Amino acid sequence: MYEAEIDTDRFRINLIFGSLQWAKVSEETSTVSSVAIPLSS
Repeated sequence: MYEAEIDTDRFRINLIFGSLQWAKVSEETSTVSSVAIPLSS
């Protein structure tokens, strides 16, 4: 079993799972680029 915890400014999300599989489905990044707020340097 594995556990992952994601903390944000409003939520804490705990995920518990027995296995993990991932696959890259695209090189497209426009959605992430349009949603993410640019960080100041």
